[in-house]
Amino acid sequence: MHLDIDPKTQEFLEKLLQEFEGTNYLLGRLIFPKNSDISEIVVKGQQQPEKYLLAYNLCDGNNTVTEIAQKSGLDKSNLNKVLTNWAVFGIIYEVDKSGGKYYKNLRKIEYQKPKEPPKNSKKASVNNNQSTGQSPKADSQKVGIDIEKEG
Repeated sequence: MHLDIDPKTQEFLEKLLQEFEGTNYLLGRLIFPKNSDISEIVVKGQQQPEKYLLAYNLCDGNNTVTEIAQKSGLDKSNLNKVLTNWAVFGIIYEVDKSGGKYYKNLRKIEYQKPKEPPKNSKKASVNNNQSTGQSPKADSQKVGIDIEKEG
């Protein structure tokens, strides 16, 4: 939508938009202090999390939904549903521009795969009992387990 407005009003609206962007950024930092808070929402339940993370990062206010779908390799109809959900969660918002539907994210994020538990975690705990030289009962009493009742 294009409005015929005088230059002073245009300048005021541009400043107001900048203030909105700054406020939105600060609120996003308060609500989602860590990037991982946002990335959990973006990739949760997705089989190809990297594509969704790319789509989120492409929500920079300069890409249409069609462009985001093409660049990320996601289906446009599915992407529309995802974008709606992200907007509900407050991690993106719609930007009014002519020429299509645009979204802006709170900030760019990097995807970090969840850490896998150490493969030798059980082995390490068994070795700890053996290395103390104490009986399993003595070790279990240190952590408040009654080994005789559990056995």
